[in-house]
Amino acid sequence: MEAFKKDLAAIVEDVMKTIVPEVVKREETKSEQKRADKTMEDARSHLRGFARTIPMFLMAYGDRDTRLANFDDYTPDDVFEEITGITEAEFRVLRDGQEITEDDGTVTIIPGLFDESVFDQAVQEFLDKKEGLADYFDDELTEDIFAYIPRQKTSLVFTPKPVVEKMVDILEEENPGIFTDPEKTFADLFSTAGLFLMELVRRLDHGLADQIPDQDERLRHILTSQIFEMSHNQILHRITIEAVSGGIPERKRWMEESGHFRVGNLARMTPEERQTMVEDMLTVGS
Repeated sequence: MEAFKKDLAAIVEDVMKTIVPEVVKREETKSEQKRADKTMEDARSHLRGFARTIPMFLMAYGDRDTRLANFDDYTPDDVFEEITGITEAEFRVLRDGQEITEDDGTVTIIPGLFDESVFDQAVQEFLDKKEGLADYFDDELTEDIFAYIPRQKTSLVFTPKPVVEKMVDILEEENPGIFTDPEKTFADLFSTAGLFLMELVRRLDHGLADQIPDQDERLRHILTSQIFEMSHNQILHRITIEAVSGGIPERKRWMEESGHFRVGNLARMTPEERQTMVEDMLTVGS
């Protein structure tokens, strides 16, 4: 019996020396893999959310020099985070990858998740599309650039063009001749992209053609004397300016210098603040 016990003890000791370390190593490996998988899934989740915001970013700040390598150079840190939903530091991790050092000193390298050439090409293709759809006076265009901007995490949704057209149709039905009067003024005080204003400008451009035959002169009058805008943040304001101007620098300058295009959240103002803001905007330059 004693011999049997010794043999059993020896077997157990042998098992402990050989099998247990393997089990421990396997479980540690599984744990490390789970942590790596979670890190990668978190990165992918950030990437999916970020990717949906890229067109919005390009509408507000993009130009032909925009690349993956300098994407985080176009805005202040807080504006970048407001648009994209991630910080610039998080973006750089997604772009450049990262190294994770384990407790035992082992270094795990997680690569960047972007294909730089594909990203850069996609930026240029979006800007091509934006330029191709910028002339909203062209009746042959059946869509606008906002159809190419995905729904955002904030649930911001741009009003579809047919809905905007119906809104303006109703406005004209209720106010016959409204778009042939150079003294009428129009305001969108909660603009998200300028779609409503774009349609107003288009109708005024057509309605005032006989009174102001030169289109440049006509548009300058409309944009500086008849149209007013307020957006609740700088990003949507920039998108509105870009869209309503058709991306044309001279028209942007007219709008910006008019003082009729502002940033302000009326919903967060007191009644007195709202009244002061609106009165100041509507009377500037008059």
